[in-house]
Formats: sequence, structure tokens, C-alpha cells
Amino acid sequence: MPDDALTAAATPAWRRAAPLTIGAYVVHAASNEIVGPAGVRRLRPRLMHVLLRLAASPGEVVPRQTLLDDVWPRRAVADEVLSRTIAELRTALADDARDARYVETIPKVGYRLVAPVSRRAPTAAPGGEPGAAEGAATVPSAGDAAATDRASDRRRPLRIVGGGLVLVAAVVAAGYFASRPAPNEAAVLERQLATATPFSSDPAQEFAPRFAPDGNSVVFATGDGDRSRLVIQDVASSARRFVGDGDVFRTGPVFFPDGARIAYFRRAGDDCAIVEHVVASGRERTLVDCARKPFARFDVSPDGRRLVYGTREGLRLHDIARGDSTLLTRPGPGNSMDLQPRFSPDGGTVAFFRSATGGRSLWSVPVGDPAAAAAMGSPAGLS
Repeated sequence: MPDDALTAAATPAWRRAAPLTIGAYVVHAASNEIVGPAGVRRLRPRLMHVLLRLAASPGEVVPRQTLLDDVWPRRAVADEVLSRTIAELRTALADDARDARYVETIPKVGYRLVAPVSRRAPTAAPGGEPGAAEGAATVPSAGDAAATDRASDRRRPLRIVGGGLVLVAAVVAAGYFASRPAPNEAAVLERQLATATPFSSDPAQEFAPRFAPDGNSVVFATGDGDRSRLVIQDVASSARRFVGDGDVFRTGPVFFPDGARIAYFRRAGDDCAIVEHVVASGRERTLVDCARKPFARFDVSPDGRRLVYGTREGLRLHDIARGDSTLLTRPGPGNSMDLQPRFSPDGGTVAFFRSATGGRSLWSVPVGDPAAAAAMGSPAGLS
């Protein structure tokens, strides 16, 4: 059943509310639109449901279960679906989970709408476009929005906030925090993030996404901790091809450079392997068996000839043609293991996390000189 399929039950009172203003946005529930400094934006019906339910109790904590019961009545929905919906709503509102101006996360409890709410909102302008009518509140300008946000900041105490995770087609946030762009670049990035749309939103968990070499499709895993299958989804059309039927656990998919094959980690009971899968035919073969005890996250070299994967001994470099593996790193005393390796674009260096008592830190190692492995200087535990 699609997530946006609305129930046949009577519309709840909080959903029938007249147009209202939330912070810098005028909300038109009937058309599922919000109007703000950047113009009109249409929300998915389920997002509007969540926003209106939070607005029905402004400034109050709405428990997660209450949101699930009210917005998804008579449906068994995982918490992950709510987390993704909240994350998508924050994107639509140009909000930030770490410094919430609209939707605040109360860890392990629920969510709270912290922006001011007014029931005195404008009516539709001539032509059907949401706009200001005489005697009604007008859509706040960018300056008014900033003032409203500052006032909201002064009124609310310092709170610990968290956030959900949503898979989006524009995977740009990581680069932002790594490079700290100049102000004009940051403005462009903020506009991109504000217009990002969900790439996929299945009720099951979705994880470990990787782009195809040509950028036209994404492969990811969907399922739970015991069973999962892989999805290869076209970016433009959202057409899907599935790998497996959820009978075993599959994760960590990576495209080969030719885009015609993927490699992934498979676990069934005590058996495990890194497997090559031909997309067109479905033919599979084992690349690394469970005797090596490979970890689930690995990478394929840019030339498609090698794999790098983690083990309890350290990272191993695997020659696909010969079928043999050599040890690339050794964590050493005081370090527990090396994790999540990635090849550099030229294939000459591998970046990875080294896990120790104080947390993880980022390291790199030249493929041709394992002895030159070195820490990248990131703070332990914050990588």
C-alpha cells in the first residue's frame, strides 16, 4: 500500500484546520502547499499530515507513537518511516535537526514544533495561487522570517536535538561538512538541499547506497537485520530491479566500473561471502568466501581488478582474477579493527576507519606501500 494512500476514515480535527502560519511559512492544507520566502512548495500528503499534527500541539512534545497512530491509522509502520518523514519535512522547511527552528527531536520520546503558530492565515489570491487577502496575515518576507527565527531562539531553552535519516538523490551533505564552503557556495548548497527530494521511501529500512559509475542509477539494500534484498533503482524514472527475494541478508553493494555487475556481501546463518552479480542475467559467483571472515563493507578498485575488505586481522587486498588475498593493514596493539575501506579515484590509495578505544579515526594507506599507513588527523570518535 503506497505511503501516500489516505485512509477512508473521517478527517481528524487537526487535519481539517483552516490555513495557518508556521514560522515563515503559510500552510494550505487543502492543496498540500506551503508558501515561504522561496515561494510555493507542494508537500506529499503524508508530510502535510505530520506537519499539521505537530501544529495541533505547538510547543508540546508529540510522542512518536502518537504520530504513528494519528498519521498512519490502522497501519503497522516502523519507526524508521516516521524518522524519514520527519527528515523530509525538515528539508521542505529548510530546517536543521542540530539547530531546529521548526521541528525539534526529543530523543527517545518524540517531536516538538518550536516555530510560532498562528491560525490567522491569508486566503487564496485571485487565480487560485496562495497569497495575501485584505485583513489577513501576509506571507513573511525573508527578513521577517529571520526575525521570527531569532525570536523563537530567544524564547526556547537550549535543547539536545537529534535527527532522522533519509535517502535523497542529491548526496551532497557530506561534502559540505568536510570542506566548509565559502558563504556564496554555502548559499548555493543550501538551496540544493532545500529542494532535495526523497529518492526512495519504502516502509523497510534502506541502507548502504552506492551510485553506478554513470550516475544514472543507485543500488542499495532494503530489509532488516536478518533478511534483506538489493534494489537497483533508476534515478530519472525510479524503475527498479531487485536482487534476491529477502531470503538471506544482503548489504554493501558496489558497482563494478562497467556498470553491468555489482558485488555485495551475503550472509545466511553461519555462511557468508562477497559475491559478484551480473545485473542482466542474474548469474553469481563467490569472490571471497567465509573462510576469510570478510566484513560487510568493502570496495571495488576503479579498474575492477581488486577488492579491498576488512577482517579482524586488518584490511585485505583481493585480486579478483587470481582469487587470492594479501594483508594490507594491521591495526596493531590498542586498535580493534580497520573498517569501511574506499579506493581513491586512481586506485592508488585506500581510505578507511580505524576503530580504537577512543572511537574511530580516519586513516589512509598507499596500496603499494602498506607500511606507510597513516592517520588523517580527524578527531577520534567524530569521524
